[in-house]
Amino acid sequence: MPNRLEKTIQIATIPLLVMMSILAFWPGTTGGFILDDSFNLGAMQKYGGVHNLDTLRFFIFEGISGPTGRPISLLSFLIDSQSWPADPFSFKRTNILIHSLNSVLIFAVIYKLFQIIGKKESSTIIIAFLCASIWALHPLHISTVLYVIQRMTELTALFTLAGVWCYLHGRQKLQASPGPGYLWMSVAVIIFGLLAILSKENGVLLPLYILVIEFTLLRNTPRPQHWRYWAIPILVMPVITLLLYLGYSANNHLALYAVRDFNLFERLLSQPRILWDYIAKIIFPAHTPTLFFDNFQTSKSLFSPATTLLSITALIATLAASLVLRKRLPLLSFAVLWFLAGHLLESSVLPLEMYFEHRSYLPMLGIILAISFYAEKLTFRNRKPLIAGGTLVITFLAVTTWQHSHTWGNNTHLIASIAKNQPHSLRAQILQTKESFRLGDDNAMAQLEKTKQQFPESLGVATVYVDSLCQLGILTKDKFMALYKSSANLPPDSYLGASLPNLAKKVITEDCQQITAKGMIALIDKILKSDTPISNPAVKIKLFLLKSELYIKDRNLKGALRSLDQAIEMNPTLTVVLRKAELLVNANRLNAAAGQLSLAKAIDKLRSPLLPSRQKEIDRLWSKLNARKAFLS
Repeated sequence: MPNRLEKTIQIATIPLLVMMSILAFWPGTTGGFILDDSFNLGAMQKYGGVHNLDTLRFFIFEGISGPTGRPISLLSFLIDSQSWPADPFSFKRTNILIHSLNSVLIFAVIYKLFQIIGKKESSTIIIAFLCASIWALHPLHISTVLYVIQRMTELTALFTLAGVWCYLHGRQKLQASPGPGYLWMSVAVIIFGLLAILSKENGVLLPLYILVIEFTLLRNTPRPQHWRYWAIPILVMPVITLLLYLGYSANNHLALYAVRDFNLFERLLSQPRILWDYIAKIIFPAHTPTLFFDNFQTSKSLFSPATTLLSITALIATLAASLVLRKRLPLLSFAVLWFLAGHLLESSVLPLEMYFEHRSYLPMLGIILAISFYAEKLTFRNRKPLIAGGTLVITFLAVTTWQHSHTWGNNTHLIASIAKNQPHSLRAQILQTKESFRLGDDNAMAQLEKTKQQFPESLGVATVYVDSLCQLGILTKDKFMALYKSSANLPPDSYLGASLPNLAKKVITEDCQQITAKGMIALIDKILKSDTPISNPAVKIKLFLLKSELYIKDRNLKGALRSLDQAIEMNPTLTVVLRKAELLVNANRLNAAAGQLSLAKAIDKLRSPLLPSRQKEIDRLWSKLNARKAFLS
């Protein structure tokens, strides 16, 4: 094949990849926000929108999605809107464009990788295009691309892929130009690694991904003598540090497992089964993508369920084989190690949710590349089977993803589909019930009754039940007392963290007049003091703050201050301290208010310099305090 023709085909693949990605996912742009989209993006509303430097800094540096706050991801959302509520169309459109760009980067990474290895140009283009197309159109990406907040996953993949490409580009230059080569490689890991981490914490895996490539596909490619002196501090040490952190943090995270329906041991036993499930969905993509996995059967022992030991044994054997056979079968070794490297953070000891499909967004690349490579290799002498088979696979994936995108293009249809396909998922059934009430469905109450009977051990469902009765104006004292009594026996579940605050807020805003502030306070206290109390600090702080609002509603200053003190004791945030100071000023307890304002000033000075000072709020309260003092004197 002439070189000019090869270049033309190479260039033509880029717009083709982008076009296929956009067309397959575009029907989903008519869908709405869902689940914690509003929880994360609603912060735009906190200061009346992002309209100046201070509100910009507040929004992007006060993120709550992870340890880093993920400021790069939050900054990207401002492309679509600077205020809230917002139109979901622009957010979903941007997600699709980022996914399309990622598919182009995958093509570029594979092309560059096989260039370094020395593979024939025509084969390289075929493998890169087939792999990038399958990856771009895979239906497993539905919940990543069309679930707005999962842009965080897309962006960390984008910067990771860009980092891998820059590394390979620098690696290619090392022999002829060591200086520029090491510069490219350093920028790849340090700059793109930092951008990836600040998009989502998975970005810390970039050095590990590069080591996997070096250990397998580039094993026989010559390296300069001094490469190891660069690689040890830049690649090896970060990976060792990460492994030490995961090992050390296992015990530190034990308390956080109290908010889960499983413990650390059960999570580690379950993850091999989940990883094999991911692999099955990657290779056989005929399933219906979903959002909830709370009905996944947790492994309680090596033999419960029976597939636990089999999954662990198979995973260990596969890992061992990939290490032993890396010289003879480097592509298979790469596929296994890349997939496992990509799941190291979210499928190990961290107390995260058990299962999410978006976790395989970048890790699946290894498996798809191996399939594409061996498909090309088997048809090297006769391309017709590859062209026919490749066209069939790409068409199947495109049509399947397009169909699922249509479902995601209508939230009501999406929620109904999820509830139908997951009848044993508490979250799916609750979401369907809430949607039925929102639509004014006559069968909504009957559906809620059915859900309550199906999940009798869920305190969250019992709370939603009372909330819905209140919303309909048919709540009776007996029904509320039933919830109050059951709160002593039913353990708090993961859904209670959302349902209990929702009910409390309705009481505060008088949208639920059948429950008094005193009654709601008594319910919260009973749950907080039960035999299995809420152990999630964030949920407890939220409940203490709600209690303070309920006490204010009940004109009980002492109770409100006591609740704020409990929240401050757990985490003395500036917002809570200022809230207490304002309450004290309004109550003319000026000396106590002055003490809180002094504390607020000290906290404000200790905050990150990236965050704007809240001295103006503190000064406003000081002015209010001094005016009160002057009036009283």
